[in-house]
Amino acid sequence: MPERLTEIGLFLLPLALFVALRLAARRGVPFAAVLGSTLLGLALLLAALWWFGADRALPPGRPYVPAAVRAGRVTDGNPRQ
Repeated sequence: MPERLTEIGLFLLPLALFVALRLAARRGVPFAAVLGSTLLGLALLLAALWWFGADRALPPGRPYVPAAVRAGRVTDGNPRQ
């Protein structure tokens, strides 16, 4: 059920953003402020994606070892060093 709600929410998100933009325009919020906020949000999103990718990346040349079940326990294949 939560997956279905997530799908519906992601489907309706563009409509909600459009309605919010129309309401902001009707109230006289400058378009530059809305555009600036959007660009700042996208920049923060990209920075977070880069940071998460760099934080969990393996060093060059190190092979990937998937997690495995050993003695009934799940063990990490590539422990952080």
